[in-house]
Amino acid sequence: MDERFDSIREPDTFLIVDESGRTTQGCDQDWFGSAWQRVSGCGPTSASGILYYLHRTGRIHLPFSVDRQSDCIGLMEQVWRHVTPTAQGVDTLERFCDGVVAFSKAIGSELACRSLEIPKKRDGRAPVGEMARFLAEGLASDCPVAFLNLSSGRVRRIEGWHWMTVVALRTGPGPERIEALIYDGASSNWIDLAKWHATSALGGGFVYFERTADGGADRR
Repeated sequence: MDERFDSIREPDTFLIVDESGRTTQGCDQDWFGSAWQRVSGCGPTSASGILYYLHRTGRIHLPFSVDRQSDCIGLMEQVWRHVTPTAQGVDTLERFCDGVVAFSKAIGSELACRSLEIPKKRDGRAPVGEMARFLAEGLASDCPVAFLNLSSGRVRRIEGWHWMTVVALRTGPGPERIEALIYDGASSNWIDLAKWHATSALGGGFVYFERTADGGADRR
């Protein structure tokens, strides 16, 4: 694997300034109004941040303004109706994909879902290089990639059973280096995804979206 760097094209567009002047990397689930939403809302929050970015970069059209934090909170509340956590949260790629595709159909800007599952059983996982290629493809299409981390394994500084967003990737030389820049509310971290792939006890997966004529979801 050659050394390379992949990123969304306009990372500054992803940033939002809240009412106190603090900059967040996309939406923040702490902005939700209810305690249950703040606890369980990582899925709809990650989805909202991706939709916000796609709107600001011209791939979809939201039928309302998203210029301020209060506008983003309104977007999060609308996305919640489609990407709705259960008692286990939004714990599958399918639930996340179906919710975002349903939301996109509702606003007339239809999206197709691309996803890569990293299953619980390590011997059933796609090779680490395939994971890197999938992430690079999503970022090359200029879509932030949603990351479902059901368990962190030996990777520090990321929350388990949680949705986050990948905005950049550093790979190579060699398969042992796959590092992702993760946005999660008010924080951003580079993490070792090769280590995550090798040590996560429960796996998870990755999702990005493309504009489509008919809105059909296409999963890998």
